[in-house]
Amino acid sequence: MNDLSPYIQAYIKNLDEIREKEDYKWTALVEFKKNFRLHGLSLDVVKYSFAKHKNLLDAGFYFPLGMLKKVVTYRPKETEKMLARLFDEKRDLRERIEEYMGNFDEEVRLIAKNEFKEWGENKVQTYQDTHAISVYLFFRHPGKHYIYKSSLFDSFATIVGYHIKSNDKIGKYIEFENLCDQVKSELLKEEDLVEDYNRWLELKNFVDPMYNLLTQDFIYAVAIYLNEEITAIEATTDFVDIESKTFSQHKALSFAGTKGVDYEKRDKLCRNLGTKGELWVMNYEKRRLRKDGIKGAVKYTARDEGDGLGYDIESVESDGVTPRYIEVKTTTGPLDTPFFFTSNELDFSELHAEHYYLYRVYDYDEGEKYANVGIAKGSLSQLRGIPDKYKAIVKEKKK
Repeated sequence: MNDLSPYIQAYIKNLDEIREKEDYKWTALVEFKKNFRLHGLSLDVVKYSFAKHKNLLDAGFYFPLGMLKKVVTYRPKETEKMLARLFDEKRDLRERIEEYMGNFDEEVRLIAKNEFKEWGENKVQTYQDTHAISVYLFFRHPGKHYIYKSSLFDSFATIVGYHIKSNDKIGKYIEFENLCDQVKSELLKEEDLVEDYNRWLELKNFVDPMYNLLTQDFIYAVAIYLNEEITAIEATTDFVDIESKTFSQHKALSFAGTKGVDYEKRDKLCRNLGTKGELWVMNYEKRRLRKDGIKGAVKYTARDEGDGLGYDIESVESDGVTPRYIEVKTTTGPLDTPFFFTSNELDFSELHAEHYYLYRVYDYDEGEKYANVGIAKGSLSQLRGIPDKYKAIVKEKKK
């Protein structure tokens, strides 16, 4: 499977739009939890529990919920027993699915024989396939299962370069659930995404106990909405390779002082944008190090120790030991937008040139939650700029 980072960033970028289209799944889950009870199962229980399913179960010429309603109407005790065994997480998943399908077929045959003779002797389509069963299982155990569609799995697998191994229908569903667990582990590394998602759940009074619905929403988004967006990200991201690029190769950059600047206004705006850029780099560094199995090594020194150190973020190299001192400069403009640095930053960079990095965050778009970054290593003196801030003390003139 390919690296999921570009897909996750595309998902984050389009999150609000995707949620607006897909939040009925969370609404459906809340409705199910409010109304479903297994003991004393009835038509009304099934009807109200799945009242908000939208197109998850019945759509077009596909009627699994309609058939479930028929069966529970005429065979409520038997339906209760079937679902109880299907929902028993102590049992093997494949065994449960096969048993449920077989028992449901038998109940429909009996109903056709005794109640709906107009159905005839031919086998009646029950629509109790792996998709329908995945919906039942997800609503009952949302922290253990995922809503499955074979065509969705096919599309996602093709896009992210995953080879589907299973040949039979039930095996493919089980393989999808295993893949979802892998995808979820990658999504949960995105701390900002998780924090934002938790706030959204609280605001909407939604539930997702183990982030399974978040995971399947991501998979659905990649398969349905984000293919063009992902292609665009891969084509436009401009990452400056720190091993082969140096400051001197960016001749378009200009760092000369500027006259007529409202420094007070500019500083206020820059501090706000600068903080957002620093947080963006914090997450960037955490993702970079996680690929090497390193956690907890990134420190937000500008926030925790003050901004007078000469750098904003302290990180490490891929060996987990060698320090990396990062100065972050953020702009909503292109990479070659001029920026300012202080004499303190210059001095520190000269003393620690072997471990000093400039992260130039550019094309920053807060609304879209997206940015690019150019990275260069070495002293800021290579920029041949003029520090624009100096510390001055005004003393009273002695008489």
